[in-house]
Amino acid sequence: MTPPDIPDIRARFETRLRQRKREEQRFRFYGQFAIGFAATLLAILILTISYQARSAFTRYELQVSISSASVSPREVVSDIRNSLYEVFPEAVTDRDVGRNVRNLVSTLASKTVAPIKKRTEASRQSYVPLSDQADRYLKGLATRTKSFDLPTWQVTDGKLVLSPARLHDLLQSISVEGDTTDQASVLTLNRETSSILLTLPDGTYRVNIIESDGLRVSRLLAWTPAQDQAGRLLVIHTPEYQRSVSDVEIAAIEALKSKALLRQAMNWALYFNSDSSEPELAGVFAAFIGSVLIVLVTMIFVLPVGVAAAVYLEEFAPKSWFNRLATATINNLAAVPTIVFGLMGAAFFINGIQVTLPFTDITLQLGGGMGRGWPIVGGLVLGLIALPTLIISARTAIAAVPRATREAAIGLGASKLQSVTHHVLPEAAPGILTGSIIALAQSLGEAAPLLLLGMFAFVGDAPSGVNDRSSALPVLIFQWSTRPERAWEANTAAAVVILLFLMLAMNALAIWIRMKLSKRFS
Repeated sequence: MTPPDIPDIRARFETRLRQRKREEQRFRFYGQFAIGFAATLLAILILTISYQARSAFTRYELQVSISSASVSPREVVSDIRNSLYEVFPEAVTDRDVGRNVRNLVSTLASKTVAPIKKRTEASRQSYVPLSDQADRYLKGLATRTKSFDLPTWQVTDGKLVLSPARLHDLLQSISVEGDTTDQASVLTLNRETSSILLTLPDGTYRVNIIESDGLRVSRLLAWTPAQDQAGRLLVIHTPEYQRSVSDVEIAAIEALKSKALLRQAMNWALYFNSDSSEPELAGVFAAFIGSVLIVLVTMIFVLPVGVAAAVYLEEFAPKSWFNRLATATINNLAAVPTIVFGLMGAAFFINGIQVTLPFTDITLQLGGGMGRGWPIVGGLVLGLIALPTLIISARTAIAAVPRATREAAIGLGASKLQSVTHHVLPEAAPGILTGSIIALAQSLGEAAPLLLLGMFAFVGDAPSGVNDRSSALPVLIFQWSTRPERAWEANTAAAVVILLFLMLAMNALAIWIRMKLSKRFS
């Protein structure tokens, strides 16, 4: 038998070695690609939601003068309107103008004015939030606008004469039913076309007709602009019938802005107010407190029961068909849709189950007696949802403890219970706590079971206990997403951002606890 050629064996070995290296490089690339793909999707999700929520974190406010004698909300509202009437005197006599001007301020703005403690002054300056329509316009979300300055202008018999070049620029910026018109010699503007507003020394005018040599205008809103503000054209691209703000309201907003009566400030109401019918005053405080109470109830219920069940099944339960059935049942419960738990919670904890004993008139009431929307009910139901996940993760952490730890403890004279409580559980604590907090964070984002438990009602105050009617952040997000005003879109995205930060904080807490306990028991 001829022995194999040594160079041939070396060549095959080197070929196989290069193949293994290529496989390893491909595996590393697949792993890096998977991590990068997941991180990219997460970044896109966070950036998209944050971009949609950007306008909800700030709001525009109007400076008003509040009399020291104003105590009731009605008197405060009167002072707010008088502050507007000082800028727009025409709003007192013209009902249409007055209605449009009053629409600029939130209908519940009087609740944002703090009561006067010292009545040493006749009045004081305060800021009240603008309405959601005016706020969206100032943030550029309601329509696109473009302004022109007229170096020279002259109005004669309701006609503003413009130079051909300026008129050409103006015509190119006007959109009529989506088409740009720059050829017509005469163009009539109405609610279905772009609007053009003109600021003159005695107020704001609306352009009605564009002729070949100028503009036919009519006065829209009377007010007194500064000298350097006269002769300014404002083109509003979106037709009036497609906007939530009228031409009169836009003229009033531009007038208030030119008089430095508006400011953009942090929207603290989003964090410290409860739900409201007005988007500019709505907040997540009550829902946040409700979510915290629900998580506390869930934690108190889940941790002892879940850890005790995991310890029994992993350390003390004999190998029998019953324990195998229990393990399979727990694994299956982890995959049950959460809405099923919501139906079960509503039927058992709230309504109760009536069972009639056969051949008798005796009826037994099982459960019931709890109110709809209580945090304790939501906590118990979310606890049932998180319990299978917690048991599985706790069993995995306990099983990861080396068998030598148990044998060494028993060899030194410890009982089975002492070896588990003094040695096994402390070593498994990082994994158990990490799994517990992750299970709680996942249950915190559940909305379907909470909706079935009656937490969808309007809640204006934060709950003071676990048996007060409350809402939760997932339910509040669902409610805000169904409301018709466009301003609720930004509020909904902002509430999602707050919920994400809460869940990220809980996951960060789990990682920190795991690291601390791992160092302690390492």
